[in-house]
Amino acid sequence: MRVARVMWHPSGRFLGTTCYDHSWRLWDLEAQEEILHQEGHSKGVYDIAFHTDGSLAGTGGLDAFGRVWDLRTGRCIMFLEGHLKEIYGVNFSPNG
Repeated sequence: MRVARVMWHPSGRFLGTTCYDHSWRLWDLEAQEEILHQEGHSKGVYDIAFHTDGSLAGTGGLDAFGRVWDLRTGRCIMFLEGHLKEIYGVNFSPNG
């Protein structure tokens, strides 16, 4: 697994990683284990960001799609299309 990005979760307990294998992962650092392994992008996942309340993750991929994930269920709750090229950065507004 080749990692593209690493991002701290707002709680400080979790770490998100994006990979060129079309997936991203959420790691529990206290338990030292992977707690989510999500797929959905058709190419590498380049960036990840967490909502300030820690409940959502946003990912951007080399497939030119963005996704928003509910971390409580692990499900993709929003599919963002319309970009003409790869997405190299994602972020949430500081006020939500």
